[in-house]
Amino acid sequence: MATDWINYELPLNERVRAFMRLEHLFDRFARHSRGEDPWDSRAAINALLEAMGILGRGDLRSEILKEMDKQRQTLSRLKNRQGIDDERLESILVSLEKLKQRLDDSPAQVDKALKENDFLSAIKQRNTIPGGTCGFDIPSLQNWLLSPVAKRHADLESWHAGLDAMERCIRLVLMLLRESDSPRNEVAEKGYFQSTLDSQGSYQLIRVQIPADAGLFPEISGGKHRFTIRFLTQPDTDVRPKQVDHDVNFRLLCCQL
Repeated sequence: MATDWINYELPLNERVRAFMRLEHLFDRFARHSRGEDPWDSRAAINALLEAMGILGRGDLRSEILKEMDKQRQTLSRLKNRQGIDDERLESILVSLEKLKQRLDDSPAQVDKALKENDFLSAIKQRNTIPGGTCGFDIPSLQNWLLSPVAKRHADLESWHAGLDAMERCIRLVLMLLRESDSPRNEVAEKGYFQSTLDSQGSYQLIRVQIPADAGLFPEISGGKHRFTIRFLTQPDTDVRPKQVDHDVNFRLLCCQL
């Protein structure tokens, strides 16, 4: 019987941290934007606004383009090597180039249209206040939430369109990074594991895989030179997590590309 594995991850630099946060928000948007309930539409807008908040902190578009260039150069060096699936490699390189070109051709401020949308700006401003998007705060939002499902879906799709190239690029970058290493079996003695990273490498992500029925979870901490993993159990959320006192078998991936 095949084991179902749960992945826990720790990004090792600010760039990948931002990419993963955006991936999380795009996942939330995708989940709720398809819902028919007004609460789904509200949640979809909130995910979109949070993504805009991250995109507004720096030139992430430039960061993504740099990462894609780096990945393309690294993967290109693998051509014709023994054990490499050249057909899949070429397909990935083509996808990288096409998406990079699409993002490169997009406006410098991919979220500019969203920032200039008065309806979304009003919601974003009130979101800073706990409970600040009630019907009496933003009647225009209440009116929109009560509009037909087809209209809400069309509006959400339109707002997301400007971020579509960005999302596709981020998902491809993270997919290639996650697949850059193969899992190896490790043991955390009495729930504790520590390791160093090769200083000559450019590690960007630590991944820990544990069986879905393990009944515990890892707490990963560290930086680009070393990291530690503590395996914790928390049978009840009313009590603090506690490190296990037995050895834990797990799978580890140290990803760089």
